[in-house]
Amino acid sequence: MMNLPRVGLLLIITIAVASCARQTRKVSYSVKTGTAYKKGKSPKTGRIYNDESNGGFMVNTNYKRKTPPGLIPIEGGTFVMGANAQNSMSYFSKITKKRVTVASFYMDETAVSNRDWLEYLHWIKANYPEDAKMYYEALPDTTVWDRTSRVNSQYSKIYLRHPAFQDYPVVGVSWVQANAYCEWRTDRVNEQILREKGILKEWKEVKESGADGYVPFRTEDYLQGKYKGEQFDGKNMPKDYSLDVEPDSRRTVGIEDGLLIQPYRLPTEAEWEYASVALLANQDGYLTQEKFNARSENRSTRGLIMMNYKQGKGNNMGTAGYLNDGADITAPVRAYEPNAFGLYNMLGNTNEWVADAYQENTYNSTNDLSPAVGFGGGSDLQAMVDSQKPNYEEYLQQKVKDKQQSDIGDPTIDSLDAQLYGISTLISPKSRVIKGGSWDDRSQWVNPSARRFFNKESSSAMIGFRCAMTMTGSPEVISKNMKRASKKQHRSRLKKSK
Repeated sequence: MMNLPRVGLLLIITIAVASCARQTRKVSYSVKTGTAYKKGKSPKTGRIYNDESNGGFMVNTNYKRKTPPGLIPIEGGTFVMGANAQNSMSYFSKITKKRVTVASFYMDETAVSNRDWLEYLHWIKANYPEDAKMYYEALPDTTVWDRTSRVNSQYSKIYLRHPAFQDYPVVGVSWVQANAYCEWRTDRVNEQILREKGILKEWKEVKESGADGYVPFRTEDYLQGKYKGEQFDGKNMPKDYSLDVEPDSRRTVGIEDGLLIQPYRLPTEAEWEYASVALLANQDGYLTQEKFNARSENRSTRGLIMMNYKQGKGNNMGTAGYLNDGADITAPVRAYEPNAFGLYNMLGNTNEWVADAYQENTYNSTNDLSPAVGFGGGSDLQAMVDSQKPNYEEYLQQKVKDKQQSDIGDPTIDSLDAQLYGISTLISPKSRVIKGGSWDDRSQWVNPSARRFFNKESSSAMIGFRCAMTMTGSPEVISKNMKRASKKQHRSRLKKSK
């Protein structure tokens, strides 16, 4: 009889401990934000968040990360950069193998297409109808087709605008133009988010107010409070709980609210190569020749070439009745099968611009966590120098200087290259890396590690681009593509390589 209460007591204690453990886990770590706090209350001061009576410190305690339009989340990790499958001496000496870690990020599922670029041109024409210079500077250089062949000059008039090519990758776009598109895309997506949520006036209201009621939206201007007033305010603007405002006052959205996206940008070379390798590497991080296969392994398409590149001298697509890759020039951005991350045409079709400035043996002295050279005009070499926050006067001077410099600054390159530019080298501060190989490249260039350079202000019929974005919060990604890759494709390839 005495054992029964003891058993009951032990059961009660076990349940209580388990309950406490669950509560402790729930309070101590929030999966959504990665922040330790009790919901709605500061763990350091005890003050209530989002309370108009105490000054209203605003905290989004229900933030949940969402994937922005067109992008796929790429879970980061370590791999050996430059571990190319080919050993061609034509470029092998220019690649330094180095193990690096790439932070999780987002990458465009496809390259930017002609239709995407025409949307960009249409917006410029609609919002700046009298600014002929702005429209002209955004136009791709269609004469790039003339440089491939006089017969191919026909594409200079039809490739960009004809509906038959609307899903083909845009070409003739320089690195500078690609960066301008990234900035424009950031503004359009943020504007769409704010209008859909009623924080800015809805599109219908804007149209009813006429042309004078619309001001081209810029994210930076919005964050500085320049879009506020009857002309802009939507019905769902968040309340302003500041102490010095009138009751029922409204405010604009800030970064702290978690609604605005991070800027679209070009991927770094490390990000691009990592996304292109796409879980094909062994556990040691090396991409082996056996795993790099241009032909499909899927049952329905087995043996067919799944990349768009030049098969051999004078052979861009095969013979009539049996075309090797089904394309003479470029192919649609969703042609062929996606890689294990769900990205289309990371290899072949067009080379792609990346953010990095080109230097030989680039990563000898750079950081091994998300390395980049010339990213935003700077470099990892500059970042390694101890820095000191400027005082307020210096900060104001730097803001004025940054505003005057409209172009992205060029990094300092090797002094010997600078002295020999135009004599024995074409590498200059304006050289940018291109990756992936194109429809007019042989197989040694259709490789994740192959790297070449091109002037950032020049363009080619063999170069396109796709956008990337920095990922916020936890680096872990829960993705159908990741699950499928890790459980099926990745394991099957590992078995085949043994």
